[in-house]
Amino acid sequence: MTPVVWRSYLGAGALAACVVLMLPAAPRAVLLIVVSASAALAIVVGTVRHRPAARAAWWLVAAGQGFFALGDVLFSVNDLILHIEPFPSLADALYLAGYPVLAGGLALLVRRRSTTRDRPALLDAAIIASGFGLISWVLVMVPYFRDPELTLLELLVSLAYPVGDALLLALAAALAVAAGRRVLAYWLLVGNLVVTLVTDTAFSVLALRGADTGPTDVGYVVAYVLLGAAALHPSMVGLSELETVVYRITQEALHNVARHAQAGRLWLDLEDAGDQVRLEIRDDGVGFRPVSSSVLVRDGRLGLAGMRERVEMAGGSWQVDARPGAGVTLRASFHAPSAA
Repeated sequence: MTPVVWRSYLGAGALAACVVLMLPAAPRAVLLIVVSASAALAIVVGTVRHRPAARAAWWLVAAGQGFFALGDVLFSVNDLILHIEPFPSLADALYLAGYPVLAGGLALLVRRRSTTRDRPALLDAAIIASGFGLISWVLVMVPYFRDPELTLLELLVSLAYPVGDALLLALAAALAVAAGRRVLAYWLLVGNLVVTLVTDTAFSVLALRGADTGPTDVGYVVAYVLLGAAALHPSMVGLSELETVVYRITQEALHNVARHAQAGRLWLDLEDAGDQVRLEIRDDGVGFRPVSSSVLVRDGRLGLAGMRERVEMAGGSWQVDARPGAGVTLRASFHAPSAA
């Protein structure tokens, strides 16, 4: 995809953010819906065009954004056409449905860039999420709990929004501290998450005080545009880059050999065969009797089970050849996505 596409999208989004507050209520609502829907469409286009290794992650992100766009449509219909303000409404159901779907996509991206052994990074992410959770508790959740006019259902729905934001922040923090290249699409995606969380919090605080929530429309437009631009940019393949997957598998395999194989020698072969990438790691250690993944987990061989999961998440194939006293050979092959 040529640079003019994502740059034009980003430029049009910047213009929309500048003019959204100048528009009357109805045109403003239409503009928000168009920008929101365009972000979902941009993710679909970017995923089809760039074919990232973690396509499932991007499909989930697109679906989550689609839920948000449908929520915007129903909210605007209630407000501008039916002139009603039901709460909770079907729009709330769609907004809240988008959170776990979007979180699922982000979790897959984080899983592709991180390793279970990177405990300091996980701790950093937990600290960031806890800090936001505390702020959200003080500014948003406590006032909801103290509002005597809320029914139980209204209270639960009201609390679900900051809880969803906290979940997204935890995943954003994990994405921020995970290993991997910080390509432009990475920064656009992180920017989308940060702007969304700040805007959602501002919306809740303004709504609790009975103030005008209109200014937050700028934040939502910016967030939607950043997300769409992240998917359109060719570097989006770098968020789930194959080189990171191969690196993590190799790292885990070498760790296993050092801990368990009692090997004297190790062979590593990495082949780039055009549209295929093949990795083979072989040792002359003690080996083991081949078993299923469930048995590997039961016997505490989580490294092999985790490597297989990581390969399959990347759409690759995985093979283990092992015999007691004859060492272990690990083979993984992947389709190499185009970055252009």
